Amino acid sequence: MALSVRLLPGTHPYDGSPLSGHWAYRLHGVAGDSLLAFEGPCEVQVEALADLEDARAGAFIRSRRMLHFVLELFGPPLEEAVARQWLMAATLAAALNARLGRAEVRRDGNDLWLGRRKLSVSIAAPTGVSVKVHLGVNIDAAGAPVAAAGLKDLGIPSRALARELLQRFQDDHQRMARARAKVRLYP
Repeated sequence: MALSVRLLPGTHPYDGSPLSGHWAYRLHGVAGDSLLAFEGPCEVQVEALADLEDARAGAFIRSRRMLHFVLELFGPPLEEAVARQWLMAATLAAALNARLGRAEVRRDGNDLWLGRRKLSVSIAAPTGVSVKVHLGVNIDAAGAPVAAAGLKDLGIPSRALARELLQRFQDDHQRMARARAKVRLYP
């Protein structure tokens, strides 16, 4: 199935609710496998965290402005969503480092770091009908509960980066589907 991608106009706050099933279809008319990107503040309270480890620790997520990517896939198991999450983080790190002309952004699992400052947040989670991935990269990290950095610190325009990543993620999705379809079964 093709992956529908869309960069939403304007700003939209992120509070964790985009991790619900059919969010892209219910709110934005995008049905099926999809990846939506948008800018907006991020405020996820403890009770809305999908990460139980963070919730048990009383953590919360906050950023004045983030570039959000919300992926929804119908069919794959959670393990594949985690693999896609890590691929998305690696792709974002590579794109940022290419724009900077040096390997300054480091990926550790699903997190991106600029030195000792956190650049992103991410989670993969199941719904009743799909698996979801949220990848948020700080634009302006003011108000974050941890030492954080943003695209503003790097001088990278967020909307241009969003368009580039949507295309890369869509291309990867199509290439993975082709890779599955072009091999034969050995007896």
